Amino acid sequence: MSFKLKTGIASVVFKPSGKPDFALLWRAIKESGFTPVKIESNGEVYKGPE
Repeated sequence: MSFKLKTGIASVVFKPSGKPDFALLWRAIKESGFTPVKIESNGEVYKGPE
């Protein structure tokens, strides 16, 4: 995982065999004290729970 504080972007690398759980990642980001805006992976965009 890497963070760019100036841009507010974090990069996370997942195992190739699995699909990331966007809701779980979103919740983990919020619980860490950050405010997520969107999660992008292979052209798929997640903008939080509806």
